[in-house]
Amino acid sequence: MPSLPRWFTARSAGTQTFLVLAVLFALAETATRVHQRMKFGELQTAVPRHLVDFYRFYRVNPAYRSARVRVNSAGFRDDRELPRAKPADEVRIFVTGGSTVWGEDGVGDSTVALISNTQTIAAHLESVLQAEAKRRGAPVTIRVVNAGTVGYVLHQCLTLFDDVIAEYQPDAVVALDGHNDLDALQLGLPPFSHRNDAAFVREMNRPNLFDVASQLLRYASTHSLLVRKASTRAREWLSARTLASPQWQARMSAPLADSSVAAWLDRYEATVLRYRASAEVSGAPVLFSVQNELAGESRKPLNAAERALKPTYAYYTNLHTAVRDRLVARMKAIESARGLWFTDVTDAFAQDTAQSYIDYTHLSDHGAAVIASRLATELARAVFCESRTHAIARCATGVKRAAGAAGAAGA
Repeated sequence: MPSLPRWFTARSAGTQTFLVLAVLFALAETATRVHQRMKFGELQTAVPRHLVDFYRFYRVNPAYRSARVRVNSAGFRDDRELPRAKPADEVRIFVTGGSTVWGEDGVGDSTVALISNTQTIAAHLESVLQAEAKRRGAPVTIRVVNAGTVGYVLHQCLTLFDDVIAEYQPDAVVALDGHNDLDALQLGLPPFSHRNDAAFVREMNRPNLFDVASQLLRYASTHSLLVRKASTRAREWLSARTLASPQWQARMSAPLADSSVAAWLDRYEATVLRYRASAEVSGAPVLFSVQNELAGESRKPLNAAERALKPTYAYYTNLHTAVRDRLVARMKAIESARGLWFTDVTDAFAQDTAQSYIDYTHLSDHGAAVIASRLATELARAVFCESRTHAIARCATGVKRAAGAAGAAGA
């Protein structure tokens, strides 16, 4: 048996252990990178999906990639780049919201539960509106941008609009929200805050040893693919365990005081009106809607997969029925009293027997297409200049008048 090198045996036991661990780590890191290269080629993967942002708490990482996800340099989920200078014949529509808009994967690894860039609400909305433009002979190109960010609440979407979207000359915006805001209500979060705000403020201003360790892990993750993958898997496991725990489910099903819901609705309304006012400055009307929820679904004939999923999220039932209904009712009241552009998609799946839900709120490719078709019905009236109330600003130009005339002729 060959003896160990003298340079190794001359070291202390502690140093020898460190060297062995370093060599093993280097071998594991190399194997991870080789496997990644063999599986994905040049595609950058396993970089963090989100980066810290001091205005929105976090934002989409433009470098994020996966087997089904591409993000452009502006931070939007899209295979195509988005130039700030908009072509003269282009109509740009941005869809903001949380993970449902982003196109989050669902439960399981079946093809139905795995969502690619072409299977999001924004992608389907662009296809439907572009087909309608072609049918009408309208001389426009429709570009719909997926501006969804996992976990975002409405006030983060507003900040995203002010900080980023407004610079890209939007013609219209769709704000599809509700789930994360309802979660914030149930968790008792302070107004206009995120559930991780307290930890972030502490980490930046009064860090403890846990925060120091967290920063060291973040540093290691930026340099090691092995650490990135391992830490990501650990977070996913921990998140799944948390959501399945009796403590979490009890917290999410606890009755809410009527006064708390009323105050929350007032704040939500204020954010809606701020969002509309901010977008109006940019000349872009906002179409608001409240996303659908499996636990509160009463219109859709559920298929076998959805029936199996629904009991898993029974703890969401009250939040996604009674409280969501109050949110929809408030949005309709604002529509009536203040001319808000709102569409209720509660019954969007009423005649749909295919699988639309892939977990508590996220949608399959089919479900995203159904919601996109419903939204397109409203948006088409604005895009093709048939609505005096919500028509896009470009309808005032000669080009858009011609588009409207072409649409009328083809109707």
